[in-house]
Amino acid sequence: MIIVGNKNIPYQNIVSVNSIDDIKNTNANEIVYFAYDIELIKYCSSNSVKCAVNVSNITEAIFCNALDVFFIISHDAKSIQDIADNYMFDSKVLQVISNDNDIQNTAKNEIDGCVYKEILC
Repeated sequence: MIIVGNKNIPYQNIVSVNSIDDIKNTNANEIVYFAYDIELIKYCSSNSVKCAVNVSNITEAIFCNALDVFFIISHDAKSIQDIADNYMFDSKVLQVISNDNDIQNTAKNEIDGCVYKEILC
């Protein structure tokens, strides 16, 4: 299980971005994070930039996987995870969590992993 944002477990830095210029100004070892935006996703895909995308529905998640998004992030990850498992997504699905207590539910729902909402600035 992937756990992103817990101070006891090392993870790659996630940087919130809003534009291609923001992406260009990030470090190579950072993962860029943004709400679903097909143009930003295509830019990241064509430039081999690791990105985490917050999606609001299954269609957005499917497009993200097709364009090599590293993390697909959702507050309702269970329905997306079911599709991801069926179609063997390369992208990993992360449930947004508030605290350590939420990890158990994420695991029981068989989600690829979780990300603490506090690091998604």
